[in-house]
Amino acid sequence: MYSQISYSENFVNIVNALCDKNPTTRLGYGKDGYKRILQHPWFADVNINDILQRKVDAPYKPASGGHIKKTWNA
Repeated sequence: MYSQISYSENFVNIVNALCDKNPTTRLGYGKDGYKRILQHPWFADVNINDILQRKVDAPYKPASGGHIKKTWNA
């Protein structure tokens, strides 16, 4: 059988806000919508500046097998 999974209130809130059917009320909508996403309590413990400056290691790095070109830069 399946076990019950419990999610935090912040997680449920951000998922619902990002999936809002109305684009004008959806979290992230508008010119500065990304700022509202990053200000959400779900990201309270995340230092966005460290991530943007690549000071934080990714929690998971998939194996590429060496056949994928790494040309993307933020």
